[in-house]
Amino acid sequence: MSWFQQFRNEVLSSVKMVEIEERYDLVFSRPFGLLFAKIAARLHMTPTQVSLLSMTIGVGGGVLLLFSDHYSNVIIACIALVLAGILDSSDGQLARMTNQGTELGRVIDGIVDNVVFIIFYVCAAIYLIPELGFFHIIPLAALGGAAHSWKSSAYEFHKSEYLYYAGGYTSSKIPTPKEVEANFDRSTWFRYAVYVVYLDYCKKQQNTGFRPTEVRRRLQELSTDPNLRARFVELYSEYNQRMLFWWAWVAGSNVQRAGIIISLLFGRFDIYLYINTLSVIPFYFIGKAQERADRNVLQAVNKP
Repeated sequence: MSWFQQFRNEVLSSVKMVEIEERYDLVFSRPFGLLFAKIAARLHMTPTQVSLLSMTIGVGGGVLLLFSDHYSNVIIACIALVLAGILDSSDGQLARMTNQGTELGRVIDGIVDNVVFIIFYVCAAIYLIPELGFFHIIPLAALGGAAHSWKSSAYEFHKSEYLYYAGGYTSSKIPTPKEVEANFDRSTWFRYAVYVVYLDYCKKQQNTGFRPTEVRRRLQELSTDPNLRARFVELYSEYNQRMLFWWAWVAGSNVQRAGIIISLLFGRFDIYLYINTLSVIPFYFIGKAQERADRNVLQAVNKP
């Protein structure tokens, strides 16, 4: 076996399920993420420390956009956004490599990713105020950022649900807000702050994932029924693997990250904001297709 094939197999083994991975991640983020995870393991870094390093690099790059008069700052900011994405991949790989995965770490990972994108939206918009006007660019950035958040939440929700139902990864299940309120440890000020953010995150997942609470309950029942589980997993995988493809194209972080980078390099971040805002239209129709897929699973699972 060649070193390339050996490394490729190692990359594939470092992810939970290939089915939920985007092509960009498999050929770029995951390989480089694995290399950094190995370095981090040698340095005895924790996944949370890698997450915070990702946030530091990403936030630093975003702040540079306030000084976009110098094109070199824009280039460095774009590179920082790419590096932050690689490290965002690496923290999970490190957690699996060193068996350090925790619920708190997953929450922090999600917070870090949001912080980086928020800084990019805010700083890129502030720079454009003299050119486009406060009452043009700031509302537009708010709409574009809200669309980004809504789409990302829905996509991450369905990836997590796929891992849970089709892959059997119980740790990937996103709890309902009631479960968070009942079970999340709030014993310190830090954990309470994380709890507030996580509760909001879970509420957003439930409200934007096009999967009502009642449907989640019925899917949960089928997944734990020993007589129906095998049939359920087969059907869930069949319908939802197709849906993940479309979720990735309209709501994936890689697609939105690429849009931000291209627009910044061409000096037209405002065009990206318009496109991202309007993308909620196809996003809505994909959401309705998801609802139809869920109905098909529920109807078909009891049929011979």
